[in-house]
Amino acid sequence: MNEYEKALENEVNTAVKRLIRKLISRGVDPIGFGLRYRADRTTTEEEWRRWQAGYRGLPVEVSTRVHIEGTGVLK
Repeated sequence: MNEYEKALENEVNTAVKRLIRKLISRGVDPIGFGLRYRADRTTTEEEWRRWQAGYRGLPVEVSTRVHIEGTGVLK
């Protein structure tokens, strides 16, 4: 099972990373970092535009842990 768990972890990591990058490239903040940034600070529009430009260039790291408990075969 360990081999299958690792393979599935890699597949999920890749798919989620690709989805997050796609959302960010389209101007969406899927995690809500921008909302938190604006809520915690008083920013000018220029500061907000700089933050948005920098946010789009940030690296995305995804880490999952998969644990398969059984094969689903009934006896």
